[in-house]
Amino acid sequence: MASTAVLGPLHGRHGLDLHGAAKTAIYVLFGIGAVFSGLMATAAWLAEIGPHQQGVFSLTSADSVVGNAIQATAASGLFVANLAGIVGLARDREWGRQLLTYACGFWASSLVFLPVSIGVMLVLWHPHLPARPGHLFDRVMAGIRDRDSTPTGPHAVLTALLGITTLVFVVHESAVLVTNAGSDSALFVVAMALFTLIEAMVLGAAIVGIGRALPWGRPMAVFACGMCLFSFLAYPLSVVILVILLRSRSARAQVS
Repeated sequence: MASTAVLGPLHGRHGLDLHGAAKTAIYVLFGIGAVFSGLMATAAWLAEIGPHQQGVFSLTSADSVVGNAIQATAASGLFVANLAGIVGLARDREWGRQLLTYACGFWASSLVFLPVSIGVMLVLWHPHLPARPGHLFDRVMAGIRDRDSTPTGPHAVLTALLGITTLVFVVHESAVLVTNAGSDSALFVVAMALFTLIEAMVLGAAIVGIGRALPWGRPMAVFACGMCLFSFLAYPLSVVILVILLRSRSARAQVS
């Protein structure tokens, strides 16, 4: 297996030894991501405070005040995560890698950019990944079989919140699929079903990682929070999870 070095504190160094080409590619990709999320945020804020017109980069109905407000907030956060993540990575800070992981979660949720997101995650986390993809599944299963570790303190809170978020996400997305199955194309329905399945699996892995205080629990949970970015019911819960993950000293110490 590859190195499973323990993650450092958020204010510490990420320790990645990236070549110039890899750094440049990451800066360009997340720079484009910042531009795109900035356009989405601008479209949503304009729809919220101005005439109700459907913008090119708006993902909600022009008349949906709540939807536009959530999209505007989420896209603004994504914009900040892309830019701040680039700065943090350039300054060799762990918090930069975590913010880019959050952004990767959103780009993965589009399915179109899922391969790009996976590629970037491999670059960002290669010192902590197993030698083979199958070994990652083995680690999750080993965490499930571990009966000696019981989540306490922030871990118990995070585990419960992740469980609730998973339930809310699956129920909401399933309801949307059933409601729109007759009007949407078969390809879109299949894509949404695949996204729901992938996100549920990522959230499940995050529950295991956080609940068992495993080294990969924090990045897995951060990635899952990014995937919930535009799932309007799960997004508020994911924000609470993200704040606890990145602000709680106890959680950082144990999960790191």
